[in-house]
Amino acid sequence: METGNVGFLLTVTAVMGFLLSIIFGFLKDKIRQRDTIIQKQNESETQTRSIIANRLHSEVGGDLLSIQLQIGTVKEITELLAKRFADIEELNEEINKIVKNILQARTTLAEIYESTYPRKLDISGLIPVCQELLQQKQKIFEGTINFKSEGDFEILSKKYSNEEKNRRYKTIKFNLYNIINLFVTNSILHSQANTILVYIRHDEKGINLYMKDDGCGFDIKETKAKSVRRGIFDIEGVLFSLDKKGRFFSQIGVGTELELMVEL
Repeated sequence: METGNVGFLLTVTAVMGFLLSIIFGFLKDKIRQRDTIIQKQNESETQTRSIIANRLHSEVGGDLLSIQLQIGTVKEITELLAKRFADIEELNEEINKIVKNILQARTTLAEIYESTYPRKLDISGLIPVCQELLQQKQKIFEGTINFKSEGDFEILSKKYSNEEKNRRYKTIKFNLYNIINLFVTNSILHSQANTILVYIRHDEKGINLYMKDDGCGFDIKETKAKSVRRGIFDIEGVLFSLDKKGRFFSQIGVGTELELMVEL
């Protein structure tokens, strides 16, 4: 083999190794973040499974898909190179194994998500299920929980010819239910509030969710740094999953607010 070809092969191999190290480093950091969040879990077992499954499905699943697409690009390059350099075949085989493992991981995440999804969201709809949830919360809360909804939320439960749209709306319902559950639960447990407001509206722009308590409030950055309140990580995790316009704010002595806008 000519010296120039050997040098080119070594360069390509080094580049491939560098790309793979970046990809695996990215995935490792993501998994470490999820593990840290999971270790701090202090919610009920049922709520924990739902939150973790939803986050894995929407966040890690998305990351795996992105990595799969990136590896697909690398694979195309190695297949072209393999036609000229036989030694690159080994790298190509390893990439095929990685792609297969990622596909299996995505399948497993989807199965976990489906097993923990509350079917009553499809049967009864988002608003009735949230009303039932807040009625249960009211039984253990000495203050008042005010819930108000406006608009037609049946749009989230209808069956569409577009399967991707069906899956997206199903995930939105799950996320909205989870974030209402998390906010109210944390307000009851920690805020010393007298009143909790939950207001949700559907209009031509999408779904708007606004929640507020008149409790003691807290410093979000300080509390997160001390890792003393698990609920903050869960709430921000769901906001991240929705990947839409959102604001989670708290002020000591005033209370805590959450605003969210989801475009449909």
